[in-house]
Amino acid sequence: MGGLKVMRVALNIVRYIIAAALFGFGIIVIVGFVGVLLEDTLEEPLWQHVLSVSFMGVLPIVGAVLLFFLKLPSRSPEPKSET
Repeated sequence: MGGLKVMRVALNIVRYIIAAALFGFGIIVIVGFVGVLLEDTLEEPLWQHVLSVSFMGVLPIVGAVLLFFLKLPSRSPEPKSET
C-alpha cells in the first residue's frame, strides 16, 4: 500500500504544477490583451478581442482554480466479493 501513497503524492504535485501553469498562462494572455488595448487603436472589433481573451485567458484561469480545489477521494472503494 505504500506505492499508492507515493502515487497519490505524485499526482497531487502534478495537479498543482498544471494548475499553476494554466493560471500563469491565463494571466499572461490577459495582461497582453490589456497592453494591446492601451497601446493604440484596434484593427479588429473589440468583441473579437474580448471573445479571444475569454477563451485563451479567462478559461485557463477558471480551469486552474477548479483543478486547484479539486478533491480526490482518499482511497478507492474495496471490490465486493460475490460469495
